[in-house]
Amino acid sequence: MMRNFILIAFLFYSCTPTSSSNQSKSDSTHTDSIAKSKPDSTTKKISDKPTKSDSAQIISPRDLPLFSTFPEIKKQGKTMRDFIPDGWKILDSLSADFNDDAQKDFAIILQHKDSVRMIDFTNDFVDTLVTQPRMVMVVLYDNLSSQYSLSERNNFFIPNHDRENMEDPFLSMKFQNGILQFDFQYFANVGSYEVSNISYKFRCQSGNFILIGGDYLDYMRNSGITDECSYDFITKKMKLTKGGSVFDETKKGNVEWDTFVLDKMKTLSTMEPPGTWEVKKGNYL
Repeated sequence: MMRNFILIAFLFYSCTPTSSSNQSKSDSTHTDSIAKSKPDSTTKKISDKPTKSDSAQIISPRDLPLFSTFPEIKKQGKTMRDFIPDGWKILDSLSADFNDDAQKDFAIILQHKDSVRMIDFTNDFVDTLVTQPRMVMVVLYDNLSSQYSLSERNNFFIPNHDRENMEDPFLSMKFQNGILQFDFQYFANVGSYEVSNISYKFRCQSGNFILIGGDYLDYMRNSGITDECSYDFITKKMKLTKGGSVFDETKKGNVEWDTFVLDKMKTLSTMEPPGTWEVKKGNYL
């Protein structure tokens, strides 16, 4: 149920990144930022026939540039700003010592400044969608070169805020006790009572950010009934809790333990959009 909710609410696009990471999943589209010029006092009355100059005032989605590739990111830089390409802005960032070397490192989430068109392969016919792409990266301070080095990058992990009836799915990025955590929430203001909270926990090992844990809490706002799954990617165990309640803390629900197979540990660079990875048949993260 929770997977269907996410796949219906968020359409993922596909494009070819210029970085070396092997990423094949696409993230959602952004439709809430098509700009329209405001008429001034000299604008003709509505009843008047529009002229050629009047129609030019409206920015059509078809007039927006087609976005086909993500930009190159510098491998090294003196400051965090050196890793931000032209046309992009910081959505969120944090500074902490990720690799325990007594130096401050950075995690950065970027968003494209302008709305662009991207090819949509999710429909039966090929069309374009309006979006503001997002990407996340981590840069670590290199004591040998006295510079920052790009450690991880992902063009598809951070979903866009693309629906007027949905809250922004990105909640927070934080670092505590050696763990870099990303939190997301799929919450519809209208059209659905279902809410999905998803968290991912990464630990820096030899310059890579390894996924060590994750949590998926799904509940209904009308009934409060919860369906939870917590993953431990070190022990390959999962804890499933069904029948709890967000309204009644005394109602804990039924707990079951299970195992899963993981051929290779995932890193931040190889993560798929939230809620789309089927860890075990019927269980997603």
